[in-house]
Amino acid sequence: MLVWYQILIFLTGAATLSMELLASRVMTPYFGVSLYIWAGILSITLTFLAVGYSLGGWLTRKLDRDEVEIAFLAASPCRRS
Repeated sequence: MLVWYQILIFLTGAATLSMELLASRVMTPYFGVSLYIWAGILSITLTFLAVGYSLGGWLTRKLDRDEVEIAFLAASPCRRS
């Protein structure tokens, strides 16, 4: 079961990095490439990662182990067969 969590963590990290790069490509024609654009993208990304980690920690403290597993696997795009 630990392997599924590691794969899920890897895929969400890759998706987050992809969204950061995509955001820079979308904003470049309007604002140019600058330190302020990257600082804004990174600060928004890190802020919402921290919020997500906080909510995930709160959720794991409130639910049983089986309920947490069901909640996290139901939220992921990968389904077990």
